[in-house]
Amino acid sequence: MLVATTFLSAGQTQLQSGQQQADSVVAVVAAAQGLPFVAADQRPFGTYWEVQNSLPCVSPPLPCPPSDSNTVVYAVGGGQFLVDETAGPLVPPLAAPYARRALSTADYAAILQAQVDELQNFVAQIQAAQLNAQSSNSQMSAPDLDSPPLPPGVGNGTNDSPEGGMPFNGDPPSTNDLRLQILSMSVTNATANLLILPPWNVTNGVYDLLYCTNLAPPVSWQWLLRTDPGQTNLTVPAPNAQGFYRLGPPNDLTATDSLGTNFWLAFCDMDSYDELSLFISSPVGATGTVTMPGLGITYPFSVAAGAVTNIYDLDPGIMIFSFDMDMVETKGIQVTASQPISVVAMDFDPQNSAAFNCLPVPLLGTNYCVLARPADVYDGGVDDTYSLFGIVATADNTTVTITPPPMVDLQGHTNSYQTNLMQGQTYQIGTWEYEYTNDVTGTWIAADKPIAVFAGASEAFVPDTNTLAGNPLMQQQLPVDTWGTQALALSFAGRTNGDSYRVLAAYSNTVVTISGLVVTIVDESSSPWTVTTSNEVVVVTNQAGQFYDIILDGPVEFQASKPIQVAQFANGCFFDGGFGDPCEILVPPTGRYLQTNTVFSLPDDHATGVFPENYLNIIVPQSATNSTWVDGSLVAPANYVAIGTSGYYGAQLSVTNDVSGATTHTVTSSQPVGVQVYGLGYYDAYGYFGGVVK
Repeated sequence: MLVATTFLSAGQTQLQSGQQQADSVVAVVAAAQGLPFVAADQRPFGTYWEVQNSLPCVSPPLPCPPSDSNTVVYAVGGGQFLVDETAGPLVPPLAAPYARRALSTADYAAILQAQVDELQNFVAQIQAAQLNAQSSNSQMSAPDLDSPPLPPGVGNGTNDSPEGGMPFNGDPPSTNDLRLQILSMSVTNATANLLILPPWNVTNGVYDLLYCTNLAPPVSWQWLLRTDPGQTNLTVPAPNAQGFYRLGPPNDLTATDSLGTNFWLAFCDMDSYDELSLFISSPVGATGTVTMPGLGITYPFSVAAGAVTNIYDLDPGIMIFSFDMDMVETKGIQVTASQPISVVAMDFDPQNSAAFNCLPVPLLGTNYCVLARPADVYDGGVDDTYSLFGIVATADNTTVTITPPPMVDLQGHTNSYQTNLMQGQTYQIGTWEYEYTNDVTGTWIAADKPIAVFAGASEAFVPDTNTLAGNPLMQQQLPVDTWGTQALALSFAGRTNGDSYRVLAAYSNTVVTISGLVVTIVDESSSPWTVTTSNEVVVVTNQAGQFYDIILDGPVEFQASKPIQVAQFANGCFFDGGFGDPCEILVPPTGRYLQTNTVFSLPDDHATGVFPENYLNIIVPQSATNSTWVDGSLVAPANYVAIGTSGYYGAQLSVTNDVSGATTHTVTSSQPVGVQVYGLGYYDAYGYFGGVVK
């Protein structure tokens, strides 16, 4: 299937006809070639080649008419137009032999002739391509035709390589093409409403939307969003008077997903530190270093394509133990690599483990709302347990503002306060010891530079202290701007009676509809939520940072009116008498999935893990249930179950691991796929989410 890349301008205005001097280069060529003048009120969307008073004279094109109503435009045919911008003195770039020396009067005639030759040749190539298209019986789209090359100096860009200019497309768009249309825009609100027109046979397409302000090469595209499957209407930023949007299939190896080459992370207090490890994988292979600046330690590593390397037996002194008032330490860990990698941190202690996925610096943000867990104390027998969060600065002179939720005491802080960090420095704080109800969930953390945030509990019993066997819980937090309004999950395989979920709202008056089999309802938030039914639960927040706890079984769908973050917890082993123990996985919103995930199950080597049972939960749009593979084998459609009315389906898959080390698994799909990885041991468990895109 051929996919067209479409550009639109976010700044089009109503145009009027105008005149320009008749002896310009464009006027001369237009008269010689018989190109008709196009009045301003008759100019449609198309490809508008600007001809400037330079050499080369043809510039990268615009996808809409010029905003100046006095600009003269000539039609070349087939949606192609010449825009006369030749008024004024000669401007660079000038081709050799004129570019490197001062111009004399005699040079102007030579330059004028060179401009005419260039423009006549360019028009001739366009018209030849049009004749070729008209005489062809092929129904394929324009990339199969012999298009005219871009003007000298513009580049050789293609739909798959946007660094150059826009290629000529002689055919009008058809129902076989992917198209993007502007419906409206607001200069006041700096937004544009876009409509995606997918190919006729694509019903659940997922696309990346990019934006730039200048099509001159090299084009600097800014990633805006990834659409939900089947989404066609978009409201997006339009920050400039003129801008361009590019729509295309997702590209997973970009600077906007959880594969990266630069990470900052930390091991917060997790009540155990038997074995600290970093598991590093790469789809393409990489070399790099793990550096602990505060300890003066560097570990080099290499990882083969599709494999995993374990940097184990890290110095336990790197874990943040201190809860002294406002103590700043240098316990950040930096991981750098030559090619994109993924990093999972593991604190292994038999019957007391925790794991979390790490995010590269481009995925970090400056605004977080913490999702953690109460640090429950069982019969007073567990000492020094905290609900906590930790912060790592990625740049010097970072100012962090921390605002605890109502009724929460952060080691003496009950109101907003600030701390200042240098690169690699860390700050950890939690609730007072033995405080059953204190919970750092809902704490707001804002910074003037990107930071990494980690949150959880040093020891927690899930769902509560009535369920024996606790574990540390820790996850790297996603910035609020990466949250979404839909989250989907499947139960943990190998467990019964359901899982615990926590839903956190970033904004007040958020309405959340929860679809799934309700086992019981637990409300531990400081302000009440409104529960309307027992089968489909609807809850409404009173304030930003409010959360809701519930136990659900089977496929689960969370649909919200405003962005939310969802965490899924495996319950303690005595909750159902099963194998395993508490673990936590953040549930990324739909629209943040990757198309290819390289993940791994942790080992059963009794040194860095004891996990004989390992699983993947995968979630895909319905259209991908016959085109998703795990380790090269197609996932049988019979394995999938529908997830509510979301249009997504999920499957639980048992995967192998090796007693000698972690085992990689590759999940690929025709559509972006959500992946959860988890394993069960004797009174122990681990879990983490696969790749995400910002």
